[in-house]
Amino acid sequence: MDSISVRKMTFEFPEDMELVFLENDPDLSIYFLGSWMSLPYLEPYLIKNVRRAADEITDAALAERIKLFCAQEGVHFREHAKANDVIRAAHPQFVVMKELEEELRAEYERFTETKSLRWNLAYAEAFESFTTAGAITQFEMRIFDNMVAPLGDLFAWHVMEELEHRTVAYEALEAVEPSYWYRVLVGTRCLMHYLRWSFKLAGAMAKAAPEIMKQPIGKAEKKRRNKLRRTLLLRTFPRTLRVFSPRYHPRDLALPDSFYEVQSKYDEIVAGS
Repeated sequence: MDSISVRKMTFEFPEDMELVFLENDPDLSIYFLGSWMSLPYLEPYLIKNVRRAADEITDAALAERIKLFCAQEGVHFREHAKANDVIRAAHPQFVVMKELEEELRAEYERFTETKSLRWNLAYAEAFESFTTAGAITQFEMRIFDNMVAPLGDLFAWHVMEELEHRTVAYEALEAVEPSYWYRVLVGTRCLMHYLRWSFKLAGAMAKAAPEIMKQPIGKAEKKRRNKLRRTLLLRTFPRTLRVFSPRYHPRDLALPDSFYEVQSKYDEIVAGS
């Protein structure tokens, strides 16, 4: 079983930080930034509902992993909230994002209040499985090698810790009320909700600041960028489909060597701080 470490990171986000942090790829950079705008609302929602599951769990080891999951996610959303605040302050046109963010916050609060714990855990599991599939591909391709600080550092640290706690939401759902078909059918609807909001937020950001999207890119760079996108999709899509197998369990997934490299890097940073 992989360990879960709570690293209390503190990133510095200067006002003039580069938003096209995936080099020569404004579209994918904006997609990541837009989806990250949801994290100060999504991750507290995940914490609240996975923590509720702990009250119904008798497995002490899983209960401890839930505590570590919640602690990691707490650091995640606070660091992303800091980055989001700097981005909005440095780019006043992004003020339009706040209305969408408040709408999303209200939706997650409504889910917690009106949906069953089982349903909310299915949402958490769907999100965690999707990010796990994407993170493994991203590490496999070493996509973070083409990212610039500080947002590139935020990305690498966050997806590394997502892989550390990849089993927790799945095991919490299984412990509360296991059902393969419920996990798949409800989880699919929940994943569509998350993806719809990710594209909605990214689209609003791109529309608000079209100058970011007009970065000139040479033919060679455009060709390299398009190849990277195709490879990301072609490798992530089948991994996402495997989540729907009745034999799926996130603990069985092999992690690339680059995951352990980044894990060691941040362990050293924390140890030296």
